[in-house]
Amino acid sequence: MKRLLAVLGLLGLWAGVPARAADDFPQRPLRLVISVPPGGAADFTGRVVAAKLAEFLGQNVVVEGRPGAGGIIASTYVTNATPDGYTLMLSSSTTHGAAPVLYKKLPYDAMKGFTHISGISLIPAMMAINAEVPAKTVKDFIALTKANPGKYLFSSSGNGSAPQIFGEQFKIKTGAMMTHVPY
Repeated sequence: MKRLLAVLGLLGLWAGVPARAADDFPQRPLRLVISVPPGGAADFTGRVVAAKLAEFLGQNVVVEGRPGAGGIIASTYVTNATPDGYTLMLSSSTTHGAAPVLYKKLPYDAMKGFTHISGISLIPAMMAINAEVPAKTVKDFIALTKANPGKYLFSSSGNGSAPQIFGEQFKIKTGAMMTHVPY
């Protein structure tokens, strides 16, 4: 949390530079587009950023959720917005890292269609299994999936999302036999 607050402080300093340079900015609320549904870590992070940025700028920052398609919907929306500094996006490794590699053609250019401002947070990944599963270590779980191919599932926030990529990497590195279920 201390790291997040430090990054937010740096973001606030950065955001203040154009505000001080142009006394008339911002004249209206800003939009912070988030590519995930409400409730997850990225949504929470975006709402904290929006609140701190609004406090610093003295102008509302409206959080606008545009979930779906692994962030492609939000990214397309933002890249087509008027480039006037009033539309921001909380991008991610999914929208600007995985999607350009996974899809042959995107309706946006992850590098040329955006000005990347700052890193905001690192969200750790973890593995958890139901207590009823007869495995108590990762090694036991890998053996269990190999002995029962297709019986065990792993979930993610969608195809091409960071959790899916983590799960697929786990399968490749360990030989675990799990099936991906996006939700």
